[in-house]
Amino acid sequence: MNRVSGIFRILRPGSIKIRMVGYLAVLYFAASWAVGDWISLARGLGIVILYALGDVVWTFLRDRKIYIPISSVISGFIIALLLNPRAPFIAVVGVALLAVFCKQVLHFGYHRHVFNPAAFALLSGSLLYSVFFSAPTSFLVSWWGVSWDVFAPLARLFGSPSIFFTLSLWLAVSGGFIVTSIRRWHVVVAFLATFAFLSTFSLVGANVALGDLPFVLKALLGDSTMLFFVTVMLVEPITSQFPKRWQRMAYGIAAAAVAWALGQATFWNIPVDSLMGGLLAANFAASLLFLKRAR
Repeated sequence: MNRVSGIFRILRPGSIKIRMVGYLAVLYFAASWAVGDWISLARGLGIVILYALGDVVWTFLRDRKIYIPISSVISGFIIALLLNPRAPFIAVVGVALLAVFCKQVLHFGYHRHVFNPAAFALLSGSLLYSVFFSAPTSFLVSWWGVSWDVFAPLARLFGSPSIFFTLSLWLAVSGGFIVTSIRRWHVVVAFLATFAFLSTFSLVGANVALGDLPFVLKALLGDSTMLFFVTVMLVEPITSQFPKRWQRMAYGIAAAAVAWALGQATFWNIPVDSLMGGLLAANFAASLLFLKRAR
């Protein structure tokens, strides 16, 4: 009875996980439509199915139980939105399996997985692909699904490419509802404030006029990739959960600081996606400092 009631609790329409699945599914469909690439739509659904299936099989082999992998569906859609649509089949499968490995194995003695599975799979997959196939490390991660600007089909229908059809507005409004639902505004504000503060120094050092700074920062923080990152990936309920509010804020500050640092230079001549690198570094550091190990 408890297991059945738990399933209904997860699947109820008001569940944050169900809302996240719906939000990301609509966003993925809209992105495929906006760029006119229906093959990417099919490939993305394949990623979601492969990741969810791998998660279910691994859990069954270990615990002999079957559950509904809603979290894996969410991460699968994130991977589909960010993975390069031109990535070869082996990379698509590899990234999905790396996400399963991250969720199931990389606990480091804690009661939950440490890293955001989507970010870990995309970043580690990029590094492995570059090593074995001599490709740029930036090849696999394109953020294509959250990089388009105006939703052309609606703009053509209503005859005007107004702000109401822009992706940034959609992400800001929808993401705001998500962040409010999971009570993570303190994490988002901590990240954005830190990133803006550090970016101000680098922009001044690059001789950006003081009068132009507000406009440059607005473009930087209001970019659709940044909005998606802070309202979906940064505040992922499991990997952003720490016992105290100040610890969650410290996690956001750390993610911003490392993301900013990675954006300033490459290490060992290997370019790393700065937002994902910052997120994974903060995942690990905050878990090490603030989580108690499982007994």
